[in-house]
Amino acid sequence: MNSDLVSVLSTVQDPRSDKNKRYLLEEILLLCVCAAISGADGWKSIAEFGRTKLNWLRKFLEFKNGTPSDDCIGWVMARLSPTALQECFITWTKSIADLTKGDVIAIDGKTLRGSHDRSNGR
Repeated sequence: MNSDLVSVLSTVQDPRSDKNKRYLLEEILLLCVCAAISGADGWKSIAEFGRTKLNWLRKFLEFKNGTPSDDCIGWVMARLSPTALQECFITWTKSIADLTKGDVIAIDGKTLRGSHDRSNGR
């Protein structure tokens, strides 16, 4: 199984016609996944994440036209099959679980926000 997120995202069928593709579907999906993992909670915050992290995102895909607007992201996401997205995400997370051999990485919101108790290691 492939643990490369970009490869897994490339399996999602693009509902747009060829003439209306300023951004690759993989670019939009990668942006959405990374932004959501980073705490983005809507199209505007996803678009803002893309603008501020463009150089980092370009380590994975070209983003030749920069990043899409919040309207573009919402329009594209509304036309995708929820089932296809779910299957794609399940495939990716299963491959990560296989890669880590069942080890769990806990993401604790309190630690992320800096309320971690350093003196007690919690």
